[in-house]
Amino acid sequence: VVSTQSTGIFIGEQRMSKLLLLLLGLSLVVAAVESKKGKKEKKGKGGCKEKDKTSFRACLKKGFQSSMEGCQLVDGKPDMKQKDIKKCTALEKKLVKCEFDCSEKVPMNADEVLETCSHQDMSFPGADMFNKIYTLVEDCVRDCLKSESCKAISYNTADKKCYFKSMEGGSSGPTVAAGTSALTWTATDRE
Repeated sequence: VVSTQSTGIFIGEQRMSKLLLLLLGLSLVVAAVESKKGKKEKKGKGGCKEKDKTSFRACLKKGFQSSMEGCQLVDGKPDMKQKDIKKCTALEKKLVKCEFDCSEKVPMNADEVLETCSHQDMSFPGADMFNKIYTLVEDCVRDCLKSESCKAISYNTADKKCYFKSMEGGSSGPTVAAGTSALTWTATDRE
């Protein structure tokens, strides 16, 4: 003999199980949708791959005529084959989707800093964070670029000491100092 009371509890448990499964399923669907939204947002402004940006800049240097605002053609005659133009056009389409801005400053690496920011026989006194001995000035520049707080260096070629600076140009600007290389750059130049 089955009582109606125990049957009612059994039916209630079945409904509760189905309801829990339904809620679990809905939770998974909502989580999947939110995950996709998050990925789309990450691909938005600034979400372009560095490799694509670098390749596109190389296209512009070769003479690719971009339709993107601010992407000017480098002076001179375009030197591109048809297959290169197709690759550059495909890159341009990718970069439009991730809202690439051609006026975006290109980060500098250690070699570029040495080439464009070096002042021979100059020093930037003051604003020293610390100093360290480096065999090569390139290694000193590389380490400074990795640090958000390092804005400039002075490197003494005689004793191989590299002085990391917390201010561009030190605290009192450049001074003449034989045997020293001074380098300064802005924080947006970082690699």
